[in-house]
Amino acid sequence: LNVDVNPDTVFESGSIGKTFTAVVILQLMEEGKLSLDDPLSKHFEQAPPMWSGITLRHMLSHTTGLKDYALVPGLGLADRWTRDEWIEGMIKLPLDFPTGSAFAYSNSNYLLLGLVAEKVGGKPIMELTKERIIDKIGLKRSFMAEPLPIIPHRASGYLKQGGVLFNGLDIAAGYGDGSLINSPEDLATFEKAVREGKLLKPETVTLMQTAGKLPTGRKTTYGLGWFIRETNKVRLISHGGNTGGFGASLFRVPSANLTIVLMTNMFDVPGDAVAQRIAELYV
Repeated sequence: LNVDVNPDTVFESGSIGKTFTAVVILQLMEEGKLSLDDPLSKHFEQAPPMWSGITLRHMLSHTTGLKDYALVPGLGLADRWTRDEWIEGMIKLPLDFPTGSAFAYSNSNYLLLGLVAEKVGGKPIMELTKERIIDKIGLKRSFMAEPLPIIPHRASGYLKQGGVLFNGLDIAAGYGDGSLINSPEDLATFEKAVREGKLLKPETVTLMQTAGKLPTGRKTTYGLGWFIRETNKVRLISHGGNTGGFGASLFRVPSANLTIVLMTNMFDVPGDAVAQRIAELYV
């Protein structure tokens, strides 16, 4: 539409919302309302017997073996379903691998964590996120990706096919795997608040930002709500996000005291990869 981006522009942040959900779950842990070693079935009564070995820690670290619903016909990101329909479909699916034996990123883990937070916290995950994070640290340009009043400076999302731009697909709203709209500055404020212990205790932040370890001893590239990687012995902490019309990254290089927030209204931009290139140039 030839509308310039400015610092007040807001974009869908996609899976960066998983980091927000992880913070809420860990806040509830600090308050003694749940344990990371609780079985999912303790907080989600519809869990089938094959999910009996799944704990909240497995879900936070993407080691459950649950299929990624985004890739399941009829339950995908472009499909329309109710919560009951989603549950009915998911509980019938076999695990991709024995719980705890491997790492595989799955949106299903964080959608279910949102339902756990709702059960334990007594409110939908989006309300908990607003109260416990957005309002607490004063994020002024962060919203839920639900039917909303007009938001000034809200970017439209796009996808490109055959060199032609099309309007991006709407995302399902209200779940813990990524349903937020943010300004870049708000995401930078969020990362700083996590790092400085304004949302969680320092030891909990360390736990979040420590890569998981499989029974083989091999490390995964994910902690609890953050990707944890090393490039040329430089430690990187990040989370990317993509929706049907947007790509984003929240990217931290601790050794350089550098945080990069990248937000774009094109669905196929690999946010973390672009942010890393910017970081390499800067460093």
